[in-house]
Amino acid sequence: MGKLRGIIAKISLFVLLGLLILSFALWGVGDIFRGQQASDNVAVVGEREISSNAYRQAFMQAYNRQRQILGEDFTIDMARQIGLDRQVLEQLIADELLIQHAAKLGLVTTDKQIQEVIVSTPSFQNSEGEFDRLQFQQLLRSNQMSEAQLVASLRQDIPVNQISSALAAPLSVPQALKEQIKQYRDERRIADYIVIPRASMSDVEAPDEETLRSFYEERRDEFMAPEYRRISYIHLSPDVVRDTIGVDETRLRDEFEARKDEFSVPEERSVEQGLFDNQEAAREAYEALEAGGDFSTVIEETSGDSPIELGFVRSDDLPDSLANDVFDLEEGEVTPPLESSFGWHIIRVNEIREGNEPEFEEVRDQLREEVIEYEAVEATVTLANDLDDLLAGGAPLEEAAQEMNLDVQVIEAVDSEGRNREGETIENLPDRENFLSEAFSLSEGQESLLIETSSGDSYFVLQVDAVEDPAPRPFEEVANEIEGLWIREQREDQAYALAEELESQAAAGESLEDLAVENDLEVQETTALLRSDDGPSRDLVSQLFSLAEGEITLSQGSRGPIVARLKEIVPAAAENANEEDGVELETELQQGLGNDLETLFRRGLENEYEVTINEDRLQRAIPSY
Repeated sequence: MGKLRGIIAKISLFVLLGLLILSFALWGVGDIFRGQQASDNVAVVGEREISSNAYRQAFMQAYNRQRQILGEDFTIDMARQIGLDRQVLEQLIADELLIQHAAKLGLVTTDKQIQEVIVSTPSFQNSEGEFDRLQFQQLLRSNQMSEAQLVASLRQDIPVNQISSALAAPLSVPQALKEQIKQYRDERRIADYIVIPRASMSDVEAPDEETLRSFYEERRDEFMAPEYRRISYIHLSPDVVRDTIGVDETRLRDEFEARKDEFSVPEERSVEQGLFDNQEAAREAYEALEAGGDFSTVIEETSGDSPIELGFVRSDDLPDSLANDVFDLEEGEVTPPLESSFGWHIIRVNEIREGNEPEFEEVRDQLREEVIEYEAVEATVTLANDLDDLLAGGAPLEEAAQEMNLDVQVIEAVDSEGRNREGETIENLPDRENFLSEAFSLSEGQESLLIETSSGDSYFVLQVDAVEDPAPRPFEEVANEIEGLWIREQREDQAYALAEELESQAAAGESLEDLAVENDLEVQETTALLRSDDGPSRDLVSQLFSLAEGEITLSQGSRGPIVARLKEIVPAAAENANEEDGVELETELQQGLGNDLETLFRRGLENEYEVTINEDRLQRAIPSY
């Protein structure tokens, strides 16, 4: 109720402000407001814009999906590195191009088409595959969408899907192309190789300080401390106010009386039934059971089907025409033939679980916790509304907190990953992702709005007190890291020098076996490698497929450089031994050709509808954290 009052108050305020602005416009002052508005788009497609907000929402949806797959360590900066931001923008542009082209072609969506899509959507259907309006409305509410919004979306999407479906139609793949691709993919290569482990290079002496300092100056960008921010914030949550809430005995007893049915456990019975098409067959079965016949045998012989196990049911789980008779039976007894809309029933009770109506004292502690939780949430909402009003009125964070007797928490230094100067993760940040996003999207001295957390039961507001730009970490702090890196690179250089010498000798005709013995190394043989295999290293596999038999190559490996000689080229088998693989290849080629066709079509649309991208707004649309 407190939250509702706060919302109503804000709506009233917005209405009042709207009337004031309207009145200004009538007197000619509207230009003051309109003059300050500026287009906020990341791209323009034809005559329409893609706003920063639309792009940000689409990116965050894609980012959160990837984060669920890759884990919480997957950051927005990582998403940018793999090009997720560009992929999202390209998809938005592609969608907009299709929308405008569909409109140009005059493609329209009828009400009947929309209706057919809605009623055939599995999410809107019940267990019997029929459209369920209640389920439909519940799903719309849970996704914060009205029926009108869904209809508007479908009216736009259906013509677009018609174009996409036409582009996605299966294409014929030439047989010659399939054979060439198969030969390319199924060719294998075998090589002998030597690994020169960098760890075996033992002639590296520890460097002096002058060498390390010189190395540090050359590579200081690799030893940067991240940007740190000092953050002050207020966190309002039910946990913060729980201890201030008292619940008297009268309130608990009133709550118990109001919810008595909720705590009561009704009687349950495990039942099974025989179902008959007519009363005569049901009567025949009942008489056989009364004469001592086995329930399963009698039901199967008289109805043609085995008894149906219903499991444990409550009285209100059964139709009214059955419930009273079933719940009047003792364990092991059967009903006489009973009629319902499904036919004629004979029901047996296999087991009875007695119901239970607990006393107040049995649920008192549970009630108290639930009442406190409810009151804590309400109190949090009230606090949030009061704090929001103070901040909206211009009160600084510290002053607002002091007036409301709230604690201001301070993080002396936090980086964009939520770590302190020691590299330790700062725990218990409110709504961690959103908190860090907000903290690193503001400038020094700026204060955020009061933000509701994703859990919906708490709020936070933060202020960026200070920003410490990225800077090189002091030499003394990273001396050990520098020395370790310097030694690794010296060993790497030595390993590659030896590898180049062995490559030269092998190319001159010396055998890898002799070179390995001379240098206390080991010759190994690869399996028959496909182009897609990892082998000893991906770099080696890639190089082997550019060699002729007997040729030498030097490649990189995880343990050190690799010197290899291509031993054998194994061509792909001429016949298609696996029909399933052939079908799979054809499907893949069809998809590839389809993607190429779609790309060409899109390029044609881009030429027809001019596309411009605002790189500056694109970079600022998504905070880096």
